[in-house]
Amino acid sequence: MAATSVTKVTCARPSSSFDGLTSRGYSVLVRVPAAWRIGGGQLVTSTAAKDEFYKQILRTDIIMPWHVGAYREDSYLNTWPERIREDINWAKARGKDYVPVVYPGFSRYNLENRVDDGSYRPRNKGSFYWMQASRALNVGAQILFLAQFDEMDEGTQFFKVSQKVPVGASPFRIYDNVNNDHYLWLAGESGKMLRGEKAYTTTLPTRSGGSVASCFINTPSGNVTKKVGESLYVNVSGSDSDGVELSSDSAAPYEWNVPFAQTGTFVLTAKVKDLLGSYTDSSNSITVNVVSPATTLLNEGFENGFGNWTNEMWQTSTANKHSGNYAAVANDTSNNIYGKDLNTGSYNKMTVSFWYRDEGIDADDGVYLMFYDGATWVNVVDLNVTTENTWVSKTLTFTKSANPQYFKSNFKIRFRGNSIDSGEKLWLDDVKVTVE
Repeated sequence: MAATSVTKVTCARPSSSFDGLTSRGYSVLVRVPAAWRIGGGQLVTSTAAKDEFYKQILRTDIIMPWHVGAYREDSYLNTWPERIREDINWAKARGKDYVPVVYPGFSRYNLENRVDDGSYRPRNKGSFYWMQASRALNVGAQILFLAQFDEMDEGTQFFKVSQKVPVGASPFRIYDNVNNDHYLWLAGESGKMLRGEKAYTTTLPTRSGGSVASCFINTPSGNVTKKVGESLYVNVSGSDSDGVELSSDSAAPYEWNVPFAQTGTFVLTAKVKDLLGSYTDSSNSITVNVVSPATTLLNEGFENGFGNWTNEMWQTSTANKHSGNYAAVANDTSNNIYGKDLNTGSYNKMTVSFWYRDEGIDADDGVYLMFYDGATWVNVVDLNVTTENTWVSKTLTFTKSANPQYFKSNFKIRFRGNSIDSGEKLWLDDVKVTVE
């Protein structure tokens, strides 16, 4: 059957056009309003015009009512299957073919940025299309016209559409979380049903087959420890032949910053959902240990003297300081400074840090950082081995499992500064004790 197109034919004088085409061996398809047979809508209303309209239809070979926009999914079953049946019977009785138009949905959003002006017809993941196609076949349709392959202005297209809209001002309505060739696939399935290659059903078919979805957590690469209030950067790879969606992130790279609001041990597992609805967990998982943020028990810069200490002849001075305006200094008349009780008993980790400076201290001078373990004072760090006249940082970390003697309700630190020779000095600044 050959085909051509006629841009406009009026009811006044179409006969010569139709007759000229049929005399040359063409079959003529005429597109008519959806209510062409019963009246209403776009159809002419006068008796004479209707008579002329039907007269001209009978000169053609194929009748195709334009159903796009004529109904919604929630109203289609009430009227349209029976109307199409009667249309088919009318056409058959007069030796004409009949082609119902079925469409996947309709939207003016792409064309005019109108979200819903009453003309919007939701696709509902293909259920609207399948309702029309299956019912039309059920009442006797032997041909279907799918409107349309590439009509994006009115949102009736069947071809592939990206789920990731390009950045810009132009509006664009994507498919509702289905594979980008979903409507082409549904068209193929309805074609199989029309040809008798698959059993008739009014139930929307689901896809099967394809590769199994894969999912892997790339970052972090191993188990991690975070503090309450911190976030963890997570990067996940996922793939599937049907397309994938991970959580709220539907386009690669799949990445998030995951916040932690409470302590505990958490197992981080990613889940990939392909666009056909099946889920696959990541092949790896990450354990996240979330701990309380460090608690500061002592933060001493000696800006206000020795209020947090029992002082034995140390002094504060502006002559040398690591930060702020003051540092503590011990000389040949000094002995010790003792910190007050620090309750470390309920914690599992302790960090002690400080800065010190050696001016002429000898190996035989008694300068130490010492800890009180609840019974005795223990030398922890010898402070006479360092570069002269240079501020040096020292950080010590202890755990309850390895050093339980330092996790007490009356834990103390002291800096011993006795036996310093005349003219020698030990400077101390920025002493800090934190626990977790």
